[in-house]
Amino acid sequence: MIKVRKATLDDKKDFSNLILISAPYFQILFSRKIQSVLQDLFCRHSNLFSFEHVYFAEVDKKKAGMLLGYDWQTKKQENLKTGFLLFKRIGVGIIGRLPLLMKFNATVGKLYKGEYYISNIATYPKYRGMGVGKRLMFEVEQDAKIMGTKRIVLDVEKNNIGAIDFYKKLGYEITKEFSVPLQRDKILQFYRMTKELK
Repeated sequence: MIKVRKATLDDKKDFSNLILISAPYFQILFSRKIQSVLQDLFCRHSNLFSFEHVYFAEVDKKKAGMLLGYDWQTKKQENLKTGFLLFKRIGVGIIGRLPLLMKFNATVGKLYKGEYYISNIATYPKYRGMGVGKRLMFEVEQDAKIMGTKRIVLDVEKNNIGAIDFYKKLGYEITKEFSVPLQRDKILQFYRMTKELK
C-alpha cells in the first residue's frame, strides 16, 4: 500500500538522494557538495528546496519516492532567498557559475500567475512500476486545486522518454521546447509540459 505524506526534517537524506536521481546535472550546475547543501536547504523554512514543499511516498512504511513542488507565488517570494542560501552554502565557488545559474533559473522553472510547478519527482529504483509516481502526482494535483492554481507545469529532459510517456498518460502535454548550455560539450534540452486543472 502506498501512503503519501508531507515531508519532515528526518527525510533530508532521502530528499537529497532522490533530487540527484531526478536531476543528476545538479552536481555540475551547483557543486560536488550539492548533496549536503540540499540537505541544509531542505531543513530551512521559506526556500524552494524546503521540506515545506516536499511530499514523500511510502510503501510498507519505507520511503519510496518524493516530489518537490510549489506555486507561482511561492516561487516569486522564495526565489531570491534560495539563491542567497545557495551562495552562502557553496561559497565563492558559485560566482563562476552565476551566468549559467541565472540562465537556468530564467528558463527551467519559469512560472506565470496561476501555475503550480513540479520541480522534481523521483522514485527509488526498487519501487518503480508500483504506482508511486502516479500517486505522488495525484496528491499534488489535488493540493494544487485547493490552492486555486489553474495549471500544473513541469520541465523534463527531452531524452527522458520514460518520464515523458508517464506524464502524457497523466494528461500532460508538451507545450514548448528549450535548452540550457551546461558546459561546452553538454547542453540540457527540455520539454515544458502542462496540465490544466479542472
